[in-house]
Amino acid sequence: MAQTRQMPKTAHGPLPSKSAKRHSPGRPPLKPSPDDAEAVARLCDLIISGMSMGQACARNDCPSKTAVYARMAADDAFRTTIARAREAQQHAMIDDTIDLADGATPDNWQVVKLRIWARQWRAAKLAPKVYGTLAEPANAVEANPLALLVQQIQGRALMPVRDDVD
Repeated sequence: MAQTRQMPKTAHGPLPSKSAKRHSPGRPPLKPSPDDAEAVARLCDLIISGMSMGQACARNDCPSKTAVYARMAADDAFRTTIARAREAQQHAMIDDTIDLADGATPDNWQVVKLRIWARQWRAAKLAPKVYGTLAEPANAVEANPLALLVQQIQGRALMPVRDDVD
């Protein structure tokens, strides 16, 4: 007859194994701290793979979103680490737009176009130095006499009003 191994017991039940998560039944598991280098590396990997901060922090193996933002506010090095992960995320998302465009069909091209636009917009907001659009100043024509001359020749320029004309 085979003997089964009994778990040691306490007054509150069996002792948890060392590999068990430290949480009470019915309660969510404890999330790692933003001070845990492995958890931060996992968080950065998930961000780079395309997850938003909220999606990545919702996982049990990553720090909570509140803890991450609090640490970003307090620690410049941590903020730089997250910023680099987000920048890499934007590069990856822009690379994915080529695959989206290549996979477009006559039936779904509008949906694909919207997805590409959304990724471009997000990349421009999160990495404006790389993917942002430079707005042309309103007085750019006045600042460039050559452009004004070309527009006059083409008949599109608004001529300045002179007060000294009789």
